[in-house]
Order: sequence, then structure tokens, then C-alpha cells
Amino acid sequence: MKKIILIVGITGLLSGVLRPWTRDNATGIVSSNDRGLEWQDNNLSIRMTWKEAIDACESLDIGGYTDWRLPNLNELTTLVEDDKINPAINDVFQNTHLDRYWSSTTYINTTDRAWSVYFDSGVQSYGTKNNSYYVRCVRDLIP
Repeated sequence: MKKIILIVGITGLLSGVLRPWTRDNATGIVSSNDRGLEWQDNNLSIRMTWKEAIDACESLDIGGYTDWRLPNLNELTTLVEDDKINPAINDVFQNTHLDRYWSSTTYINTTDRAWSVYFDSGVQSYGTKNNSYYVRCVRDLIP
């Protein structure tokens, strides 16, 4: 009997680890509970330059939160699901273009370029900051 209870406990723990995402359908906010981040998924459906992307995130107001920002490359890459393509992102995200999304991380060798993630395949690349890519904003759960 104790073994059955222990197995159920481990199963519950594992399911929590395997499914760290929650979604608020009313706001379109997706929480990454294991990383302490919340993501905007109500789709800024236009492409914009890197500077416009930074400004758009900083002026965003979703769910009563105004502390949104453009994610850095490490944060944006956490959204990539290695075993998925078209899109290479968890199904909890309902609004994803099969294209590049800006990160706030400047390319170290050329400061007129910044890193992005291509959510068709999950590949990282960099481009000129004047290029137009999509945007997915992020905020810290605990500021």
C-alpha cells in the first residue's frame, strides 16, 4: 500500500515537472512556472524593428501588468521545444508565427545586429536591428 502511494506521489511530481506552463485564456498570458516568467501570447501581429520591439514591450499593458520587456536570447530560447517544428514551441502558446522573434540581446561582434529565434524550427540567428521581426514580450513573475 505504501508503494502505491509513493508511486502516485512521484507521478504527480513528474507531471508537474513535465508541464510547467499555465495559460490565462482571458488575458493570453502564459506562465512558465519553473522559470518565474510570464509571456504575452495575445499576439502583436505586426513585424517591427528591434527598437520598435523594445518600445512595444515597454508600453504593453496586459492583465493589469505594465512591466513587460523584450526577452533576452536565453529567455526566448527556453520557449523552444526541441522535438517540435512548425511551430517549435509548446502548444500552450496559441499565437505563434512561423518566423523570427526578436530578443533584446545584441550580437557581440556587431552592435547593429541582435539575436532572434525562428519559431518554425527553433533556430537562433542574428539580423540587422532595422529588420522587421515578430515580438513576444515577457515579464518576471516576481519583480
